Amino acid sequence: MDEWIYFLKNEKILDSFTAQGLHEAKKKLDVLKLPEEERKAYKAYMENLRYRRSMEETQRWDGYMEGYQKGQELGYQKGQEITSYAKSIEFAKKLLNSSMNLDDKSISDLTGLDLEIVKKRREEQ
Repeated sequence: MDEWIYFLKNEKILDSFTAQGLHEAKKKLDVLKLPEEERKAYKAYMENLRYRRSMEETQRWDGYMEGYQKGQELGYQKGQEITSYAKSIEFAKKLLNSSMNLDDKSISDLTGLDLEIVKKRREEQ
């Protein structure tokens, strides 16, 4: 409390002062003591800094959201590929177990699976 009283009477802050908020008050007083033109220039400078920080934050957020959206799309596509592949494997298994006696090439053509995968599935049965 004594430090605040000293500051208010003398408009000075000693380096040894530790009162909470005192250094922020000094910064504001220092700005208020500036000549009007310098104070306007300082305020314009500070406003420009706030604007730039805001723009950077907006760009960072936009980049994050764009990356998130691309990740979602890639995840969906990968999920579709896995589901499609799993369905093709199931279809191949049914054809291999069917009484149709299809050769591996025909099963490969029908399911879209590589011939080697069909051969491997036949061996596993």
